[in-house]
Amino acid sequence: MKRNQTSPVNLAVTRLLDRVSKQCKSKRARLVLKHIMKKPEMAMLTSMPGAIANYLDGMQETVNILIFQARKKDIIDHGRWLTLLAYLLDNTNLKINVWLNPSKDIDDDVTTLRPVIDFIIDNYHQHKIKTHLVRGEFAELVEHIGLENLDLIYNHNPSVEDHNTNESRACLHDCIRAGVRYIIADPTPVNLLFKMVMFEIWGVSTRDSIYKNPYFVPLKKGVSSQYRYMGFVISLDTLLDEPSQIDDYTRSTLEDMAAALLECTNVGESLMELPYVDNQVIQVFEGLQFNPATSVAVCTNSGDRVRIKIPDVADFPMEPGLTDISLDVSRVAWALVLYSRFTKEYKRLAECRRSEVV
Repeated sequence: MKRNQTSPVNLAVTRLLDRVSKQCKSKRARLVLKHIMKKPEMAMLTSMPGAIANYLDGMQETVNILIFQARKKDIIDHGRWLTLLAYLLDNTNLKINVWLNPSKDIDDDVTTLRPVIDFIIDNYHQHKIKTHLVRGEFAELVEHIGLENLDLIYNHNPSVEDHNTNESRACLHDCIRAGVRYIIADPTPVNLLFKMVMFEIWGVSTRDSIYKNPYFVPLKKGVSSQYRYMGFVISLDTLLDEPSQIDDYTRSTLEDMAAALLECTNVGESLMELPYVDNQVIQVFEGLQFNPATSVAVCTNSGDRVRIKIPDVADFPMEPGLTDISLDVSRVAWALVLYSRFTKEYKRLAECRRSEVV
């Protein structure tokens, strides 16, 4: 990763677009690509193909992809930038069929670069990429496309509603049994494993490791969060015993964990390292440690050293789960619950002090 005076530049993105440029016979198209390839916003257009390409077979003649629960930033230019899969897989004859399922009633996010990708498709990939906006529940979409036809499902925005019905959960399990790749992604490993908490409740996990997507720009101080996009990816491939529904209590816990994750981001936690034990003290996140022997949590995020006692904390997970990643998922969940309790207690104490002053 390099950085110029104002913007981050991803060299992997630059090299990818350089490969596309070399395929273009039009001198004008090559000049345009050369001009745009170092723009940081190109990582917005390459990050989804980069995440997906790792899980596809470049020798296939055709790939069928469902982008489930897409938000506006996921359906940039009607998904046509997924044409880059042909270059990432070194197969420019690849036929790509994409079904984009908006999570809300949204339309395309059309960029100023739409004419560029349209030119590339019209001149070098005509009739080889088809993108469709489709609406419906998960099971309906899979039936519409055909389970036997699907190669990959990408869900960038998992929510507790996605597979919380028996029908949707059964369809999810059918996809995994059929060998369909179901991938989720997020800017950091901690964010990603928080999403895995929901899927493990629904009875789905992975025996694969976290994949670091090279075609994105990570979040750095002073860089807009629009560039922090699909950096870490997991492919779900394993069914667990006894899947269940997310009930009201679990939903409330997940909401507390999500709020803690947002608070971590707001105070500048990198969320790149998973919780671990160091000399009998648990390093919860970069700015928070917890000593189980004294039940004291120490936070240094604000620049000050804040110590708060938090009683009755569950034991830090140490036992392996059904998959290797399950232990990491449990540790991230444990850490977010602790962080949530810490912030609530900190705010309560701060409010008490303000009341005493008044």
